[in-house]
Order: sequence, then structure tokens, then C-alpha cells
Amino acid sequence: MGIGNDYPHGAQIDWVLGRYSEEELTTLQPSIDTAVEIIKSFVLAGIDITMNQYNKMGKGKSEKGKVISDK
Repeated sequence: MGIGNDYPHGAQIDWVLGRYSEEELTTLQPSIDTAVEIIKSFVLAGIDITMNQYNKMGKGKSEKGKVISDK
């Protein structure tokens, strides 16, 4: 994920500190859900098990295997 480079110098701050649109929230929600599950796993199972479980998911994929946007 990222914000891209389509901004005049210094204008990225409006995007970074602004609110997400409904479409952006819909796109972002699977990543948030996965992050929550990773944090829970780390706290309850430890780093080794968590890394083994979630590093297998692959870059750019959510827990359910859906591709996550590179926004």
C-alpha cells in the first residue's frame, strides 16, 4: 500500500491526515482485520508461530487470499 506520487510538493499531508472514503475503507478493511489477527497471534502464540503462520500468506494477500490494493 502507498499513497502514490500524484501530489504537488507537500500536498501528501492532506491525504495522509485526511479521512478515508467509503471505497478506501472497504479496500483497507481486510488488511486491518489481518493486522488484528497477527497481533492477537503474536500476543497469544509468540513470534515464531506468528511468523511461520503469516509469512506463508505471501506479499499482497490478505488472510483469505484476496489480493490487497497497492494504493
